[in-house]
Amino acid sequence: MLVPAKQVLLTNTENKVQLNAMLAEGLLDSDYYTNATQNHTLTIAGIGDVPVKITSGLTIDRRDLCSTHEEADILITQHAILLSLLGKSVRVVCDYTDVFVLLVHFYNSKCKESNAAPMIMASPLKDRAEVFSFTPLQKHTVT
Repeated sequence: MLVPAKQVLLTNTENKVQLNAMLAEGLLDSDYYTNATQNHTLTIAGIGDVPVKITSGLTIDRRDLCSTHEEADILITQHAILLSLLGKSVRVVCDYTDVFVLLVHFYNSKCKESNAAPMIMASPLKDRAEVFSFTPLQKHTVT
């Protein structure tokens, strides 16, 4: 069976949902995440309304992050802010302007006066080390 062209696959919402489900199912059925999450946490969103958190090889439903919103930029921002408020340093690897604007707004409004952990937005491109650094109670720096 031939795989459809990227343009065809990614312009159809049903195709994107099916592809995301296949990727997540493959990841959850493998041993990869057990080793990869010994020192890190992986959260998979978009399979259903309730994201799955994997840490130390254990999977946990994150009902507190339940969302019916389908846009990745909203989900990325929601998860990053929550983790920062929980005191965990966050690195968002993304080049989308929408995510940048949402992170600046929500970090400033929700994390400014709290004990939130620092957050870095980094580009997936190797020649750009850091897009933005968020630190509570300090001026933000753009690089």
